[in-house]
Amino acid sequence: MMNIPSSIKTFLYGHILFILFALSACAITEKIPEIQNQESAHSTNAINEPILPEKYPAPKDYDKAYSYRTNSPNQTIVSFINNSQNDSLRLQNPELYIQSLVSLIDSTKDVFEKVKMVYDAVALLLEYDTEGRASQNIGPQDWDNILISRKSVCEGYANLFKQICDLLKIPCEKVHGYARGVYKASPNESTSPNHAWNIVKIQDYWYFVDCTWGSGALNQNNVQHIYNTDWLFVKSNHFIYTHFPADSNHQLTQRKISLEEFKKTPRLDPTFFEKYSLDSPFFSVNNIDSAYTISLKKNLNANARIIFYDYESGSEIKERSISKQNPEKISSIFHAPAPGLYLGVILYNVKDNLYNGCGYFLLNAHKASSTIYPTLMRSSAQNVEIISPLKELRPDSTYTFTVKVPNKKYVLLFCNGKKNRLKQIEKGVFSKQVKIPKNAEDIYMSVSNEEYGAYEAIAKFKIKIK
Repeated sequence: MMNIPSSIKTFLYGHILFILFALSACAITEKIPEIQNQESAHSTNAINEPILPEKYPAPKDYDKAYSYRTNSPNQTIVSFINNSQNDSLRLQNPELYIQSLVSLIDSTKDVFEKVKMVYDAVALLLEYDTEGRASQNIGPQDWDNILISRKSVCEGYANLFKQICDLLKIPCEKVHGYARGVYKASPNESTSPNHAWNIVKIQDYWYFVDCTWGSGALNQNNVQHIYNTDWLFVKSNHFIYTHFPADSNHQLTQRKISLEEFKKTPRLDPTFFEKYSLDSPFFSVNNIDSAYTISLKKNLNANARIIFYDYESGSEIKERSISKQNPEKISSIFHAPAPGLYLGVILYNVKDNLYNGCGYFLLNAHKASSTIYPTLMRSSAQNVEIISPLKELRPDSTYTFTVKVPNKKYVLLFCNGKKNRLKQIEKGVFSKQVKIPKNAEDIYMSVSNEEYGAYEAIAKFKIKIK
């Protein structure tokens, strides 16, 4: 498997830390009402397509709403916020500032665009109040106070969004409930209310909006504005994987998900459903013996990755998992190096070698596995599968090396400079028994389409050092 650059880890953990940081500061004292349990598979398959409820009807068709999830802010809003005269007005008279902003937004006839402009304004105006959170000195979260300071926690984001919608006469409610963090999520997940977000009504239907999570992320302990529309107009059967409202009516589905069902589902961001679909169900915490296989269908022909981390230390577990993927599907097998808890992260390619996380789940391993995979290397070889050996190699020992590499004709095993040619035993499958010398330092497997041409390394095997 290719090594994941540290920049990906930084982004991933930064995103995780921001959510945890934000959630702990937004604790609400309201209690979750009892919700009637319903029979379910308690899996990712338990959440069905939304059916229109009586109190808060949600749409069946999100095509129009999703066309506004562009990850680009409205430039009229950007210009308004960056205008120095407007900024002076914000400090001197926040009420007049909001009225000016409302007049600007109201000149747009499309209600979807109006709501997006409100979302953009709140997400761009406010920064998460990390200092107040750290010092336990969070100021008033009234819309006018946070507008002056431009610092807020989730309660203030939701208040400002609702205030602007109210002035625009767009039906809007503030919702309290539990929103789940990612990395240090406990196997015994606490679901006390800790977050605030909004629902907004457009053309008879209600939609989810979370401006807090759309406004930024924490990177290396500093909040950065990383605007996104991932949390605008989110489908109700996707939003429930991260947000559990105190009022079950705010789930925006007729079939209500019980608290126990919610706790059993993994954390899947809305982007997950744009990139993947479920090939097999998995849970928030998956109890395993020593090995685990996850399989996903890919909705887009793009590179995908599934990485595993030690739960306690946060360090990536290398040489213990291997992935296979084609344009339609990705599957990954993980072998636990020791009994304990591990975090699985599902990523998608953003551009070049940059990946974002969109799905998170825990593995609770009861035993250790002896399987160790060689490190796969970047090459022109496709669909490489190392069949054996899958263990740490010992010097002065003999192993059968078998590999499947469909698009190559020749395979060599290099050990301390000595070449061992693997024999093709069937189409695309090569094998040979090789004895590892006592002084072995490194073992590489290389491939080529020319018997005496240039070879490129596809895998490096781990040797046990005495």
